[in-house]
Amino acid sequence: MYRFSQFSIRKKLTLLMVFTSFVSLMLAAISVLAFEMYTFRDGLVSQLKTISEVIGANSTGALSFKDEDDAGEVLNSLLAVHQVDAAAIYDQEGTLFASYPSDLIQSQGVPDVPFGTPRFTDGFVEMLTPIKMDEEILGFVFVKANLADLRLRLIQYILILSGVVLVAGSAAMVVGFGVQGGGGTSNNEVGRICGDGCEGEEVFRAG
Repeated sequence: MYRFSQFSIRKKLTLLMVFTSFVSLMLAAISVLAFEMYTFRDGLVSQLKTISEVIGANSTGALSFKDEDDAGEVLNSLLAVHQVDAAAIYDQEGTLFASYPSDLIQSQGVPDVPFGTPRFTDGFVEMLTPIKMDEEILGFVFVKANLADLRLRLIQYILILSGVVLVAGSAAMVVGFGVQGGGGTSNNEVGRICGDGCEGEEVFRAG
């Protein structure tokens, strides 16, 4: 097995070029992955804010008239949003008013989540938003969504970027070593090129 110090200058430069290209590809792939995950996560948070605002706007009448059935129907609309695992509406006193689905809401009090600020925990994101009407707080809406789509997207991007880095890195090695291997001209090739025109002339041969 050859040591790096035994390689020729050209081969050392080729290896350095290949290594630098591979590291650059890895850094670029990590940057793209981080950006995509941030963008996707930010989009999920924006979606939860919109959902919370819509639920709050549609439940002001139910809270005003103490109509729990109407509030339950508002929450049942979340059946169409597969990311949402649980949601709840609380009244002014923090008492559970309606929930979706009822068996997933264990606490009767308002969850300890800052208003309008998403809280990421154990594969979920939670958000608590006040329900207002004419600047008066009528209650609160709590939404809990899973991060299954985020994990799936992460796996997909890792596989795609790994494939791109592998292919590009392999191509860089092939090109690099191809250039290194084809950069010189052998003595036999010199003889073939010269042919009869080199008769009587001395051709230097590498020792």
